Amino acid sequence: MPPEAMPVEATPLEATSAVLPAESRPGVSKPNPILTARGLVRSFGAFKAVDIQNLEIQQGVITALIGPNGAGKTTFFNLATGFDDTSEGSCWFQDQRITGLHNYQIARLGAVRTFQNTRALTRLTVMENMLFASQQQFGERLHRVYGAKWRRKEQKEKERARELLDRFALTHMADEFAGTLSGGQRKLLEMARALMAEPTMVLLDEPLAGVNPALGETILEHILALKAGGTTVLFIEHDMSAVRKVSDWVICLAEGRVIAEGTHGEVGQNQLVLDAYLGSTRGGMSDDE
Repeated sequence: MPPEAMPVEATPLEATSAVLPAESRPGVSKPNPILTARGLVRSFGAFKAVDIQNLEIQQGVITALIGPNGAGKTTFFNLATGFDDTSEGSCWFQDQRITGLHNYQIARLGAVRTFQNTRALTRLTVMENMLFASQQQFGERLHRVYGAKWRRKEQKEKERARELLDRFALTHMADEFAGTLSGGQRKLLEMARALMAEPTMVLLDEPLAGVNPALGETILEHILALKAGGTTVLFIEHDMSAVRKVSDWVICLAEGRVIAEGTHGEVGQNQLVLDAYLGSTRGGMSDDE
């Protein structure tokens, strides 16, 4: 059954099975954190794009990272996944210090990210994009190319790639160049390709940006399915309706700092968030923002 036909309902925040922190405040400690930032700073001259004293991402839940443009959300993703260098402080993933590691090393540990502007390898086919992301590649040395073990492994990886492409309704595009995909299809390919790496945590940078509402709902279903399968999800999003539908926990950044944490309802009523994120003194956060 294609993903568009799956009747997946968003789980209300109040009904989440996750054990969430008792307090809703910036830097609150969480049960079983998978990603931790301590004293994390990224400076560009005198400007601090990220200045996070303490931040924990809880394992097994869906966490939304919100904030106005320029708040430091993508910069934090870059620091946490090895796509940028920190100026001060450190990040830990599953109790291992990852600051200073290359992005591919962090991906091998289990933290994989997508990008707001998709990065499909346009001159490779969709299937080749999937296989490229596998952590189980032997490489292309001649003595391996002609080995039975290599061929069995390649077949197994192709089967797994086909399963993921089917899950994301891209099977019919498997042999097409990734450059021929629509923007929405590239979003789906990035999510499918991320799962080829068998991550324990996926970081999604604005997964709904530029997609139509129907595809947006499909992507939200995939996010809920990731959690159901045991994968931790951290995603950046501006659509508060989407945040409400799928997030267990919300973190708001402003000027590089964490100014609020809590459930969608709690963060939506936080005056600092209203002032910084919405630029408003209204009594709540609108789903249309």
